[in-house]
Order: sequence, then structure tokens, then C-alpha cells
Amino acid sequence: MRNSILALLLGLAFGISRTVDASAPISFEPIVYTSPNDVEVPVSSGRSSGSMNVMLIGDSLSVGPFGDRMLAHFRQKLEPSQYTIYAACGSSPENWLKDSPEFITPCGYRVVTARESWKTDFHDGQKPRRVRTPKLASIIPKSRPQLVIVQMGTNWMDEFVGVSNLSGDVKKAIVRKFIAEIRAKAAPQVQIVWVLPPDSSKYSSRLKDAVDRWINDCARELKFKTINTRAFTDRYVKGKSGVDGVHLNEVSGHEWANGVIKRLPKITSPAVPQTSSL
Repeated sequence: MRNSILALLLGLAFGISRTVDASAPISFEPIVYTSPNDVEVPVSSGRSSGSMNVMLIGDSLSVGPFGDRMLAHFRQKLEPSQYTIYAACGSSPENWLKDSPEFITPCGYRVVTARESWKTDFHDGQKPRRVRTPKLASIIPKSRPQLVIVQMGTNWMDEFVGVSNLSGDVKKAIVRKFIAEIRAKAAPQVQIVWVLPPDSSKYSSRLKDAVDRWINDCARELKFKTINTRAFTDRYVKGKSGVDGVHLNEVSGHEWANGVIKRLPKITSPAVPQTSSL
């Protein structure tokens, strides 16, 4: 009888595991958590005086050291209920729009909310778990941010290597939709700050300038802010700044984030016009 019960329990456990595996997304390795304490983050009932709800939306650079430093800053200044981060490696603004095809990142993802905090990244040379990139229409209403920091644009450069026409009309249209979706779902009079891409040795100066220009043109038109990263950071030196000509190592990523953080108080000040570029 005892053996029969044991066999039954084992069978049920095996059946449950098969059901979970069948419904789970394709995964190359378990999620790499930022730390054991990050798995459960309690919702804060209080609020720091004079602070606001902040959201960071980014690509692989926000999965990496830049995102690490920004998260540390948010934790120091805000309550857990006041900041959120979503970052998907390989993503560009169009991947976050509600009418765009689903984008599944194969190379890293970070999410930080009041209820969960984890990231998955390359580990021991193995690919990370594949994760679906959320849509702005689903994540913005959950926190109703008063400040949205956007860190994207670098992945557009791969599309335009060797292309002569860099007018960027299609990309500007995407930026317009991106800003419109944020404003439609965020808190009234939300402030939007777009952190322009850092330097990268992989791409030409002409291409890097073009991406900055597309975003800055939209910023003047739509009255949101940009932070000119390359104005206050060093040029990318392969082997010193990072290993692949694009992604920054811990030192360079943290230095970049510190420069952004220094400019954020100006951005949150009501005395600064929304059209300024910092």
C-alpha cells in the first residue's frame, strides 16, 4: 500500500512537471537572478518626499552595467513602488509598440517592479532564457510613471550599416508613436527623457550622428528631452570600454549612468523647459 501511494505521488509530480514544461517559453538556462533578495520586493505603502514614479525602458545596455547602476540609484532614492525597469536585449522602439509583431529577446532581459526583480543574461558562454518583450500599452498603466527614461537607438544602427540614405523618416515615425503611447497611458504631463546611445567603435560617426539627429528632431517636435551621451562620455576603445565595440563593461557602463544621473535632477525640475537637450 505504501509503495502504491509513493508511486502515485511520483506520477503526479512527473505529470505536473511535464505540464509546466510544455507551457513554458523556450529556455537555454535558468533565469540568472540579480540577487536572492531581489526575487520578492514588497510594495511600499509610503512615499519619499518630493519624489515621483520613474520608469526606465531600455535595450541590452540597460540589461547590463548601465542598468545595474541606474537600479542602484533608484533603490537609494525611491521606495520600491516608485520605480520600474524593463529592458530587452536587441530591442528597438518599434518592438514595444502595441501594433508591432511580438519581439522575443534571445540575449538578455531585465524586469524590476514592486513585485518582482530579476534578469537573465549570458552565463558561462551559454545563451540566456528567451523572454517576450512587453508592450508599452501593458506596462505603462501599471505604474503610471511621471518620468519615463528611454535608453534605446543603438540597435537601429545595425539596419543602416552601408546605407547611403540616412533621412530616418521611418524611424522618426516610430519615435512619434512611441512617445504617443507613453503619453496616452502614463500620468498626466509625464516627463520623457531619451538617453541617446553611447559611443561605439562598431559604427561610423555618420551613422551615430544620424540616429541622434532622428531622436533630437522628434524631441524638438514633440517637446521631450534628450541626454546627449557622447557629449560627456569617452570614445569607445575596444578592449578598454568593452570587448565587442558596442557593449560597455562595468566601469564604462557605470560612468555613463553616473553622467545620466547627474542630469536627472535638472530634468525633474519644473523650471527647465521640456524642449531642452542636456
